[in-house]
Amino acid sequence: MTIGILQVLAIGTVQIIADICPACEPGSSTFTFNCFDNNVPDFLPGDQSFHFSPTSISSPACMTALPGIAIMRGLTVTGSGVRTFVSTGLQETLNYSLTIAETAIGVPDAILFTLSAPGGAVLFSATVSVVPNEQLLAEDCLRISDIAVTPF
Repeated sequence: MTIGILQVLAIGTVQIIADICPACEPGSSTFTFNCFDNNVPDFLPGDQSFHFSPTSISSPACMTALPGIAIMRGLTVTGSGVRTFVSTGLQETLNYSLTIAETAIGVPDAILFTLSAPGGAVLFSATVSVVPNEQLLAEDCLRISDIAVTPF
């Protein structure tokens, strides 16, 4: 993962809990993203651990390819939300992009998450490409055109 405008490499863990477009209802999407910084707090830039909660989530855009990753199904959502730093309580409103990609069976799935300032500068990015297959499930929603109509 990288942190800050200078995109300094950071070591830590991330956690995402997401339910995007449950029951084919984009307006019911939710997720939270947590970053736990393993850097020593007394050294610059200090503890950069944070929680991110979206205030808006777009309808998902489906995708079938990512650079360097063969995927079966994937989706991207974008929007804005609030990042709260754990050590200081400082809050800021940022834009985000969240991509969830389900790869071929037996290959770890992937999550890409980026936070950017309102002006577009990337402030945080994480690529998690070792998500165990059973912990991420992406399915297509049924659309009206997918439902077979049977006459009475």
